[in-house]
Amino acid sequence: MSECDSSSCRSRRWRKAADAAVATVKRELLERGRRAGRKVVSVRPAYTSMTCSRCFARAEQCSGLEERVFRCWACGHTACRDRNAARVVLAVAERGHTGVDDVSQADHLPPGGGAVAV
Repeated sequence: MSECDSSSCRSRRWRKAADAAVATVKRELLERGRRAGRKVVSVRPAYTSMTCSRCFARAEQCSGLEERVFRCWACGHTACRDRNAARVVLAVAERGHTGVDDVSQADHLPPGGGAVAV
Protein backbone atom coordinates (compact mmCIF):
# COMPACT_ATOMS: atom_id res chain seq x y z
CA MET A 1 0.00 0.00 0.00
CA SER A 2 1.44 3.37 -0.98
CA GLU A 3 1.55 6.43 1.24
CA CYS A 4 -1.30 8.18 -0.58
CA ASP A 5 -3.68 5.26 -0.16
CA SER A 6 -3.90 5.82 3.58
CA SER A 7 -7.01 7.39 5.08
CA SER A 8 -4.97 10.31 6.45
CA CYS A 9 -3.77 11.16 2.94
CA ARG A 10 -7.31 11.03 1.57
CA SER A 11 -8.47 13.18 4.47
CA ARG A 12 -5.74 15.73 3.73
CA ARG A 13 -6.74 15.81 0.06
CA TRP A 14 -10.39 16.45 0.99
CA ARG A 15 -9.34 19.18 3.43
CA LYS A 16 -7.20 20.85 0.76
CA ALA A 17 -10.08 20.68 -1.72
CA ALA A 18 -12.48 22.18 0.83
CA ASP A 19 -10.00 24.96 1.66
CA ALA A 20 -9.61 25.75 -2.04
CA ALA A 21 -13.39 25.89 -2.47
CA VAL A 22 -13.77 28.29 0.48
CA ALA A 23 -10.98 30.48 -0.90
CA THR A 24 -12.71 30.58 -4.30
CA VAL A 25 -16.03 31.61 -2.72
CA LYS A 26 -14.30 34.34 -0.69
CA ARG A 27 -12.53 35.66 -3.79
CA GLU A 28 -15.79 35.71 -5.75
CA LEU A 29 -17.64 37.45 -2.91
CA LEU A 30 -14.94 40.13 -2.65
CA GLU A 31 -15.01 40.69 -6.40
CA ARG A 32 -18.80 40.95 -6.56
CA GLY A 33 -18.81 43.35 -3.62
CA ARG A 34 -16.16 45.50 -5.29
CA ARG A 35 -18.11 45.59 -8.56
CA ALA A 36 -21.27 46.58 -6.68
CA GLY A 37 -19.42 49.32 -4.82
CA ARG A 38 -19.90 47.59 -1.46
CA LYS A 39 -17.49 47.18 1.42
CA VAL A 40 -16.88 43.52 2.23
CA VAL A 41 -15.61 42.72 5.72
CA SER A 42 -14.19 39.34 6.68
CA VAL A 43 -15.30 38.21 10.15
CA ARG A 44 -13.82 35.19 11.92
CA PRO A 45 -16.60 32.65 12.47
CA ALA A 46 -15.36 31.57 15.92
CA TYR A 47 -18.07 31.82 18.61
CA THR A 48 -20.66 33.43 16.31
CA SER A 49 -23.19 30.65 16.95
CA MET A 50 -22.50 30.78 20.72
CA THR A 51 -22.95 34.56 21.10
CA CYS A 52 -26.26 36.34 21.69
CA SER A 53 -27.04 38.94 19.02
CA ARG A 54 -29.00 41.01 21.53
CA CYS A 55 -26.65 41.25 24.55
CA PHE A 56 -23.42 39.64 23.20
CA ALA A 57 -23.21 37.19 26.11
CA ARG A 58 -21.47 33.94 25.12
CA ALA A 59 -22.80 30.50 25.98
CA GLU A 60 -20.61 28.29 28.15
CA GLN A 61 -20.65 25.48 25.62
CA CYS A 62 -21.68 25.05 22.02
CA SER A 63 -25.01 23.35 21.40
CA GLY A 64 -25.11 20.46 18.96
CA LEU A 65 -26.04 20.82 15.31
CA GLU A 66 -29.41 19.21 16.01
CA GLU A 67 -30.34 22.20 18.23
CA ARG A 68 -31.78 24.77 15.79
CA VAL A 69 -32.92 27.42 18.30
CA PHE A 70 -30.54 29.79 20.09
CA ARG A 71 -31.50 30.65 23.69
CA CYS A 72 -29.47 33.24 25.60
CA TRP A 73 -28.81 32.38 29.22
CA ALA A 74 -28.19 36.06 30.11
CA CYS A 75 -31.11 37.99 28.57
CA GLY A 76 -33.52 35.22 27.52
CA HIS A 77 -33.36 36.12 23.80
CA THR A 78 -34.59 33.29 21.56
CA ALA A 79 -34.03 33.08 17.80
CA CYS A 80 -33.18 30.72 14.96
CA ARG A 81 -29.57 29.71 15.58
CA ASP A 82 -28.41 30.58 12.05
CA ARG A 83 -30.20 33.93 12.04
CA ASN A 84 -28.74 34.81 15.45
CA ALA A 85 -25.21 33.96 14.23
CA ALA A 86 -25.76 36.05 11.07
CA ARG A 87 -26.82 39.01 13.22
CA VAL A 88 -23.70 38.58 15.36
CA VAL A 89 -21.51 38.61 12.23
CA LEU A 90 -23.30 41.74 10.97
CA ALA A 91 -22.94 43.51 14.33
CA VAL A 92 -19.23 42.66 14.50
CA ALA A 93 -18.62 43.86 10.93
CA GLU A 94 -20.60 47.08 11.42
CA ARG A 95 -18.39 47.96 14.35
CA GLY A 96 -15.24 47.50 12.27
CA HIS A 97 -14.04 44.42 14.15
CA THR A 98 -12.95 41.08 12.76
CA GLY A 99 -14.14 38.73 15.49
CA VAL A 100 -16.58 38.31 18.36
CA ASP A 101 -13.73 38.52 20.89
CA ASP A 102 -13.04 42.09 19.73
CA VAL A 103 -16.53 43.31 20.66
CA SER A 104 -17.70 43.76 24.24
CA GLN A 105 -21.30 44.02 25.42
CA ALA A 106 -20.79 47.77 25.88
CA ASP A 107 -19.69 48.10 22.23
CA HIS A 108 -22.86 46.39 21.12
CA LEU A 109 -25.36 48.58 22.94
CA PRO A 110 -26.13 52.10 21.72
CA PRO A 111 -25.58 55.07 24.05
CA GLY A 112 -28.52 55.50 26.39
CA GLY A 113 -29.60 51.85 26.13
CA GLY A 114 -32.45 50.57 24.02
CA ALA A 115 -32.77 47.82 21.48
CA VAL A 116 -30.34 47.23 18.68
CA ALA A 117 -31.80 46.45 15.27
CA VAL A 118 -29.36 44.34 13.27
